[in-house]
Amino acid sequence: MSSRPPASKPKSKPLAWTDLVLVAMGVVLVCGFAVGVASEVPLRVSGGIGSVLATAMWLGSVAVNPGERTA
Repeated sequence: MSSRPPASKPKSKPLAWTDLVLVAMGVVLVCGFAVGVASEVPLRVSGGIGSVLATAMWLGSVAVNPGERTA
């Protein structure tokens, strides 16, 4: 018999707020692309608006929690 203890499952960490911001940024960018493809709005315009919204979301999250971005 081996003397090793049974393997334990690693504990998973809950989602941090930064994970949620990154997911939301991705959703905004994909939605901007989808609007450009599916509508009469030029892709350059809808993609640009999506990029501006994603950047604003990131800047807002850093402004609210500035210490978390370096942790």
